Amino acid sequence: MRNVLIGVIIYLSCPAGAMGSFPSLTPLLYRPLSEMSDIFFEARAPYINDLIKKKLLIKNKPIDHINIYKLGNTFETETVGSVKLSKTLDSTIKNLMLEKVPIIWGEQIEDLLEELKFVERKDNWYIYFDPTGLQDFEQLKIQFEKKTLTLKVIGTDSETQLKYFYERAEWSEGKLVLMKLESKTARTDQVIITKTNFRYGKIKDRIWLPVEMNLAATQQLVAVGAPKRTRRLVETIHFSHFKLEQGIAEHWFKSQKYSLKK
Repeated sequence: MRNVLIGVIIYLSCPAGAMGSFPSLTPLLYRPLSEMSDIFFEARAPYINDLIKKKLLIKNKPIDHINIYKLGNTFETETVGSVKLSKTLDSTIKNLMLEKVPIIWGEQIEDLLEELKFVERKDNWYIYFDPTGLQDFEQLKIQFEKKTLTLKVIGTDSETQLKYFYERAEWSEGKLVLMKLESKTARTDQVIITKTNFRYGKIKDRIWLPVEMNLAATQQLVAVGAPKRTRRLVETIHFSHFKLEQGIAEHWFKSQKYSLKK
C-alpha cells in the first residue's frame, strides 16, 4: 500500500471534480508551507540510533541527526554522524522518515484520487474504487465530521482505518491544525494500532510547525493456531533548524547531481 495512505494524509487539495462530490478541505486547514518549494530541517530520532547500534553492535551514538531536504516534489534524507552507513541502512532510515516527516509540509492525495473512480455517497461516506487494478487496495472510503477526517482503505487481505483529529489553535488564524492521528490495520495474522500526537512550535513570523512527534504503536499477533503475542513501541521524533525558501535544498540536490521529480 502506498506510503501516502499509511503515513500522513493531511490535506485534500484536489481539482474540481477529482473527488466527485467530496468537498475540498483546503480552505479549512492550516498549511503554512503549501506555497513553499525549498524546505530544509533536521530530525532527531533516538529509536533510529538504537536500531543502528543493535545492527552494528556498537555502543556510541552513530547518528547526530538526519537532514531533510525537500525541493518541489522531491524529498531526500542525509544522515549526519560518526559512522558511515551502508546503502541498505541508509535506505532503511529514509523509509522510516518517509512515513513520518511529510507531516511537516502536508502530503496531498490528489494524484491518487485522480486514478480512482467515485462510486457513491452512503451514510456520509464518499466511496471510491480502483478501476485499473494497479493499486494494492480495492476500495477507499472518506468521511469528514466534527473536525475529524476518517479514511478506510480496504484491500484483499487487510483493512486500514486512519483518523485525523483537528483543532483550532490560537495562532492558526481560525484554521484547523492536525493534533492527533490514529491508525488501525487489521490483517489475517496481526492487528497494528498506532497513536501519534503532535506538538507545535513557532518557527518564524506567523509560521507554526510540528517540532515533536510522539508515537505509540501496538502489534498484536493473532494468527490462527499460534500463540497470541503483543509488541509495543514508543518513539519520539524532534524537528528543528528549519530553513525555508533559502535555497539550501536546491544547493544540496545540485551538489548530489540529483535527478529531480517534476
